[in-house]
Amino acid sequence: MIVELANAGVLLVNWPEHCRHPGRTPKDSHRGISELHSSEQTALMDALVHPEHPLYFMMIDDVEKRKGRFASDSFIVSDAHIT
Repeated sequence: MIVELANAGVLLVNWPEHCRHPGRTPKDSHRGISELHSSEQTALMDALVHPEHPLYFMMIDDVEKRKGRFASDSFIVSDAHIT
């Protein structure tokens, strides 16, 4: 799913470091975030309400900006890296 998000231009900003990305849980599971370990669930919830750097989603509308810039396997960035 992370590749599909990147291809659609969706950028995950401030995703928790030690939390698996969407679609990175076992392929036979369809349990969503309940598939995450409790520590990952806690990190994800904490990231959503972080006072300085909350987790949010950003749309990259310009197709040319999508190419190469966020094409790596991990396209999650922090606020400090967005220009």
